[in-house]
Amino acid sequence: MRKVNFSLILFFITTAIVAQSGSSSPYSGGGLGEKNFNGTEANRHMGGLDVFTDSIHANLNNPASYGFLKLTTYSVGVNYRNNNLSSNTDSYNADTASLDYLAVSIPAGIFGFSFGIIPYSSIGYRLEGVSGSEESEIFNRYEGTGGINQTYLSLGIPLTKYLAVGATVNYNFGTLFYRTGQFLENVDNGTFFDQSIQLIWFELLIFSSSKYSNKKEISTSRNVFFSTRSTS
Repeated sequence: MRKVNFSLILFFITTAIVAQSGSSSPYSGGGLGEKNFNGTEANRHMGGLDVFTDSIHANLNNPASYGFLKLTTYSVGVNYRNNNLSSNTDSYNADTASLDYLAVSIPAGIFGFSFGIIPYSSIGYRLEGVSGSEESEIFNRYEGTGGINQTYLSLGIPLTKYLAVGATVNYNFGTLFYRTGQFLENVDNGTFFDQSIQLIWFELLIFSSSKYSNKKEISTSRNVFFSTRSTS
């Protein structure tokens, strides 16, 4: 019963991550959107540091750290953001709340592994402007939604007491939707241009992590494979 309940919870949380929009910034309209912080809350509280490892916390950015993991770890992160947007004539506060990551990390004797989903980037903006003359004002609207989600499977193997190697396979997918429109005041119909882009690509990353008796640590990584993006 507990396994069934956990599977249902995992399904609903994963669905929420895929469907969410974690941005309310006009700057998210460029490229793949506004890139989200890639890491746990512990990494965020340490100023983005992602080389630290221990035996009870999951480090999503360093799969070699799973070689030192001793306990099964469930990681869920929630992010709240408040953006203040202002122009010469107006200002606006935009609040967004979204799931930051969902991960399960498991030690399995001679190795450790982890899997989960992380929102990689987000698009969420809506801008309006007025052009034309006073007799015939034209309203211009630009809006976008969507983002890229990243699912991953990581494996870490300890070679010695102080050295471990690991690898991560990322599967990135998502849909970016953009709309540009023009319409006249008091006229129900307008002209709109919609563009939807679907992206899928794979990544394979290799990491190593070294720990010393004086608790100093050196972590290195190398991106060894990157596939062609698929768009439609």
